[in-house]
Amino acid sequence: SSAERPARRRGSAIHPRPFLLRRGARAAENYAEAAVLLRRAADQGNLRAQCQLGICYRDGNGVPQDNREAARLFRRAADNGHAGSQCELGYCYALGKMMPQDDDEAARLFR
Repeated sequence: SSAERPARRRGSAIHPRPFLLRRGARAAENYAEAAVLLRRAADQGNLRAQCQLGICYRDGNGVPQDNREAARLFRRAADNGHAGSQCELGYCYALGKMMPQDDDEAARLFR
């Protein structure tokens, strides 16, 4: 029963709703609000939020489109071991988007 189960604890005060943006959840209705929450979590060191906020900047969802900021956020999370950010950054290098094409760096990130 629910009385026997311990309450679920969140890792931070940041509500996880913005992380559902890419899945088409109701949070997609307000990208600007989601970007604010993602920024707060990213500034607290949340790697997933850094990646998701990078996607927002790359695509211009809720924030002005800014490839430099997107790449900075991807790099920040990737350097700390976030696999999704490593993949995003690897694609950037492989395709030459947001930075010069570099197949060696792309391969390193995809490993």
